[in-house]
Amino acid sequence: MECVMKFEKFVTMSTFQAFLMFVCAIMIVSCQKKNIHQNGYFSHYSLNIQQRSPASISPTPIQIGQFDQTQDSKQIYIYCSQNSLKVRQCYEHHFNQILSDFINTYGALEPEKLISLKEKNRFDIVQSEVQKIQSDILEKLNLKLKSIVSKREEFCGVNSKINPEKCMSQYLERDSLAILNAYQYENKRMNGHEYIYLKNIIHNDLKAKLEVSSEALKKKLQL
Repeated sequence: MECVMKFEKFVTMSTFQAFLMFVCAIMIVSCQKKNIHQNGYFSHYSLNIQQRSPASISPTPIQIGQFDQTQDSKQIYIYCSQNSLKVRQCYEHHFNQILSDFINTYGALEPEKLISLKEKNRFDIVQSEVQKIQSDILEKLNLKLKSIVSKREEFCGVNSKINPEKCMSQYLERDSLAILNAYQYENKRMNGHEYIYLKNIIHNDLKAKLEVSSEALKKKLQL
């Protein structure tokens, strides 16, 4: 009995600590809500992404290179995906605004370079790059996610035969935050917007896995 009470206390403390860390991240993002980060973890993520139409891009685009150093467009996408229901419109608005500020600072681009820059940072291209990175991250976390689901199914199969769905999803928030915080600890370059973005991605992936496992458990229990 004493062991059970200690375990429950430990779970409560772990959940509370995870919640506090998430609240802190929310506060940071709230303070930075009007700011789009110039770069972050996604900006430097090592992933081989095939570039579209390389022949149309100048081999030595000095001003374009300056723009890439000034603003990573993936950060605009991540920002808009969290702050607007119309992600494409938000992205294009902020990209054009940042591009305008860049031109005012560094001077006008030659027409062909301007076309190349806009093509390189087109919404669907940037969206695809972000999605490839998040898929790669989820692949790296897959074993940890599956381990959580497996342990949860084993526990619920023994201790919650009446309502396995509720049991399976009981610690969804805590577990997704625990995985995120461990990943963030190993990748400290992650900014606030990326943290919340990945939080939602991990949460949704774990939720989907738990739902599949819950259905399998119900069949096993013949409910």
